[in-house]
Formats: sequence, C-alpha cells, structure tokens
Amino acid sequence: MSLPPCPACHEAVGGPICVGCGLLQPVPAALDPWTALGLRPRWALEPADIDRAWKERSKLVHPDRFVGKAPALRRAALGWTAGVNEARRALKAPMSRGLWLAIGQGALPERGGPVMDPDFLDWVFSMQMALDEDPAAVAAAVTERRAALYTALQSLFSAWEQAGSPPPGHASLAAAPALLAQLRYVEQLQARLEPTRA
Repeated sequence: MSLPPCPACHEAVGGPICVGCGLLQPVPAALDPWTALGLRPRWALEPADIDRAWKERSKLVHPDRFVGKAPALRRAALGWTAGVNEARRALKAPMSRGLWLAIGQGALPERGGPVMDPDFLDWVFSMQMALDEDPAAVAAAVTERRAALYTALQSLFSAWEQAGSPPPGHASLAAAPALLAQLRYVEQLQARLEPTRA
C-alpha cells in the first residue's frame, strides 16, 4: 500500500513521518501491517525483524512525543501506535501474515471462505475421533501434516515473491487461503493434544 502525499508539503510519504517537512501523517483508513511497520511484504519473516521494525516505528509515533502538540497530531499518534501494535501482532502469526499476503486482510471471511478439501475434512474428523484412544499417533500425524502445510505454503509464497510479489488477491496465491484454513484446523488439533501430553 502506498500512503497519500503529505497534506502539508505534498511530498511522497513512505511512513508515518513526512521526510519533507517532518509532520506526523494522518493514519490511512486501511493501514496494512507491512506499511505500518515499514516492511516489505513477504511470508518468511523472522520474529526479531518484526520486533525491530515495531520498536523503530513505535519510537517515531509514540504519543509521548506529541504531548502539548495540536489535538490532530495527538490523535494521529494514538492511531499510528494502535496500527503499529496491531501490525506486530498480525505479522507474528503465520496464519494472519499469510492471509494479508493472499487476500489483503488478516482473517478469513465469516462467509464465503475457501472451499475445504473433503479428504482433509475426513482426516480431521478421524484425528478428532482418535484423540482419546491414541494421542501419540494423532500427535505424530498432526506434526507431519503441519510440516507438510508449512512446506506447501513456503513454496507458494516463494514463487509469489519470485514473480515480483503481486498484490493480494493475485491468482498466484489462489491456493493460499485453503492451505491456511487447513493449517488452522491442524493447529487447533495440536492445541487439543497439549493437555494430553501433560
């Protein structure tokens, strides 16, 4: 996402502070996490890189820097701070990060989401039924399925980056929402296994 030009000096803006006049910019209505943190959109992100970008942006927009300034600047600082904090949370979660790349939002829609593979749904059902009887076998199957999904997603997003990182909704990422939905099911199964391991 590109930010609108600075309303004061009309310079192109690449972040919350105008490089031309130093003015804190208004928060865009639809702020994506990449723009909020000043990161290039990509799947393979290290948590340390996300934290580093978050700290840098937080220092720039922290409301304490705008105490005594005009109310519009204080509101903008609060808005940017909220956006930067939400961006950090969104990009640290692989599911949310992948959905931002694939569909331009951090969650699957309530209705009209991806069509799930019936064989996968059968597998999930069989894993749920086997949870009490053989948790070790379920744990092994879930771990294997999770690794396979991560490999498929890594391959998909790598190909997307090599194609020049087209915008969200591009055909090259059409398979991503269904894979991410499967990953959510697998991670829910994994969470159900945790109490049985204690």
